[in-house]
Amino acid sequence: SMARGFLEALIQHTLAEKKAIYVPLENHEELHFNILEAEVEHGNILKKVKALKTRLTRIKVLKDDLAAELKVLAEMVRHHLMEEESELLPKIK
Repeated sequence: SMARGFLEALIQHTLAEKKAIYVPLENHEELHFNILEAEVEHGNILKKVKALKTRLTRIKVLKDDLAAELKVLAEMVRHHLMEEESELLPKIK
């Protein structure tokens, strides 16, 4: 389903971003706090992803409560991306 694909894409993205950006730059003085904040957000997102992934394996039809949880997750990801684009990426450049 699209929901499962969305969750899997988030997992792959967070792992790739950690390896490519967070780990190499986490000790950079100017970026340190931004990286820590982003890693906390990633942790929160991944917790939600794993919980939802487990719930999605047990259902055939997406019910309203699960759809609402997916929407909240999407909003968390949107907030995370906006912060990265407005704060972290400009500092990296």
